[in-house]
Amino acid sequence: MEETLRCITEQPHIVEILANSFGIEFSRPCDVHLWFRVQAEEKFSPFAGDGAGGVFLFGNASGLILYVTSEGQAGVVAASLTEFLQLVIAYPSWPDLLKFSGGGRLDEMERSASYIKQEGADDIANIEASRSTVVEGLSLPPALSPVSALHHAVAVLGQGVAVLAPDGWVCEGLFGSFVVENNRMWSTA
Repeated sequence: MEETLRCITEQPHIVEILANSFGIEFSRPCDVHLWFRVQAEEKFSPFAGDGAGGVFLFGNASGLILYVTSEGQAGVVAASLTEFLQLVIAYPSWPDLLKFSGGGRLDEMERSASYIKQEGADDIANIEASRSTVVEGLSLPPALSPVSALHHAVAVLGQGVAVLAPDGWVCEGLFGSFVVENNRMWSTA
């Protein structure tokens, strides 16, 4: 984890691409007062954020990547920083894979994946060049199945991790109830 994180932060052009093209802000200060606490067997430390106020944390012992949204949802999204970056590079709008999961169904996530990938290609200028620059700059291996890995992380790897608000309220999980048909743009495509 530390080696990959150091490799990112030592390359300002990679930091900029990850923020501008993929929505992951490694330059945002993350050690400010967090509004939540993580209840787990290990300590989680913040390392990045997203433009909507979400925070990414890594498990100091396991390397698991935990995502806490600004809307009160949380869950483990990857087994490692490398796996998380592979997901982000493949699907810049990766949270939509969770939103359109039909309550956590892998088959529904896979159905939505092609629409989400196409949206990324349509919405992000020079997406292929950005992908290549990040993959080469960080020597990322090819992802075998980022959608399946995301599903496994949220459904299985995050079992022992809870995120609580100061009043003790437990954050909701990341799986949404929507399916492909709930997105009018996709259902007419």
